Amino acid sequence: DTFVRLGGDEFAIVLPDINEAEAEAIAERCRAVVAETSFEVGEETIRTSISVGALWLREPARIDLMLLHADEALYSAKAKGRNVVEFIGEFALSKLALTADRAPALAQA
Repeated sequence: DTFVRLGGDEFAIVLPDINEAEAEAIAERCRAVVAETSFEVGEETIRTSISVGALWLREPARIDLMLLHADEALYSAKAKGRNVVEFIGEFALSKLALTADRAPALAQA
């Protein structure tokens, strides 16, 4: 497994050798653990949440395209009100165009 910070508050996790259901469950479990955690700062309780954009593929694709689609899923999760997992499985992804002409949009984001 690989966990990397992409920048700011965005991270990527690569989990090889798991199936689609496991990937979706892990994303949801990460979201739930953060949402259930609070921090005490002085007399104040601070609650946090995360939005997760997740992508599952049977076989890896170009990293820039995988990140592009995961980023699209993340923005979709945030648009739904945050503290949400937007999961794109292989079936849903097959409906999207994984084409090189969309890759430059990642560099501009």
